Amino acid sequence: MMLEGRNVTKRFGGLLALSDLSFQVEKNEIVGLIGPNGSGKTTLFNTISGLYKPDAGRLFLKGVDITRKKPFQIARMGLGRTFQIVQPFEEMTVLENVAIGDLYGSGEGSIMKSRDKALEILEFVGMKQKPSMLAADLTLPDRKRLEVARALATNPDIILLDEVFAGLNETEINESIALIFKIRDNKGITIFMVEHVLSAIMKTCSRVIVLDYGQKLAEGTPQEVSRNPRVIEAYLGGAVCSK
Repeated sequence: MMLEGRNVTKRFGGLLALSDLSFQVEKNEIVGLIGPNGSGKTTLFNTISGLYKPDAGRLFLKGVDITRKKPFQIARMGLGRTFQIVQPFEEMTVLENVAIGDLYGSGEGSIMKSRDKALEILEFVGMKQKPSMLAADLTLPDRKRLEVARALATNPDIILLDEVFAGLNETEINESIALIFKIRDNKGITIFMVEHVLSAIMKTCSRVIVLDYGQKLAEGTPQEVSRNPRVIEAYLGGAVCSK
C-alpha cells in the first residue's frame, strides 16, 4: 500500500471539512479525487502532506504512520505535491526553482548535484530549453510543468497533483496527461490527483474517489462513478460520456 487514510476527520471551528474518511492508493495507481467546490479535496491533500493535522484518524505512507509528522519529514519519506495556485519563486530561474526541490527533498547533497538533477528533470518534463528563464516570465502551461518538476525533484514515490489541468486548453491538457503517464510508467511514481476537468479524469485515472461535504460519496472506475446517480445529483449535473 502506497498511501492510506483511516477514518480521517478535520474540523475548522464549526465546519467539518473531512468526516471519518477512509481511502487507499495502491503503488503505481493513478487515482482521481473529485467533488464539488468545498467538498474537502484540497483539505485532504493538505492533511496528507502535513500542512494540517487531522482531529481524528490516521494516515500512512508506505505503511508508516505519518499522522503527526511535519511536512518536510513527509516529503523526505517520499511524498511530493503540487498546489492548486502555482507559486514559483518568480525572481529565480527555472533551474534554481527545481534545484531547490532536490535540496529540500533530500536534505543533503551539494548545490552542483542538485543543479545537475534539475537539468535532467527539466528535460523529462519538456522544459530543457528554459533553465535560465525567470519563473515570472513563464506561461501558465510552463508554470504548471515547473510545479510538477519541483515535485519530481523531491524524489517522491507518490505525487499529489492539485488541479494540474486548470486553465489549460485541450492540446495542453493532452500534453499534461501524457506527462502524467510518463511519470508513472518511466519513473514508477504513484499519482493521486484532484481535478475538475472530468474528461481528463476519464482518460487518466483507473479509479476515482468522489467527496461531498468531506465524506466519501462514491468510489470506482471513471465509468462507474460517472453513472452513479448520487454523484450525478451532487456534482456532475448530468451524465458524462466517456469512450
